Amino acid sequence: MAVYQLRNLDKWVQKVKGEEDKVVRAVGLQMTNEFINRTRVRYGTARGNWHAELNAPAINIERDYVGTPSEAAQHSLSKCTKAIAEAYGKRLFITNNIEYIEHLESLDSMVRGTVLEFNRAIGAAVKGLK
Repeated sequence: MAVYQLRNLDKWVQKVKGEEDKVVRAVGLQMTNEFINRTRVRYGTARGNWHAELNAPAINIERDYVGTPSEAAQHSLSKCTKAIAEAYGKRLFITNNIEYIEHLESLDSMVRGTVLEFNRAIGAAVKGLK
């Protein structure tokens, strides 16, 4: 399992005093949406099986998505939204239970690429507060 951490958040917290929870929600939703949509689609299974948990990664979760590729992203994002809304002050873990997700990540860098764009995402969230 790959783990990506976002560091040096103090400078952003200083810019959004009192509205940190809004920025966490906005960035969490934007970044989760990005890597869900970057997940390649053949049948929609990989894209539809993203999960969000607080404070610890989901373990031994069953595949829970069977549907059309066009509905897969919305399915995953709707599952992740509750955890993202409650993420401020907690650790947010986004996981995928598909056995070949690491192979897809090695091909497409959907999570790594999104994490590397973190500064753009948080900059847009901070700008949205003004």
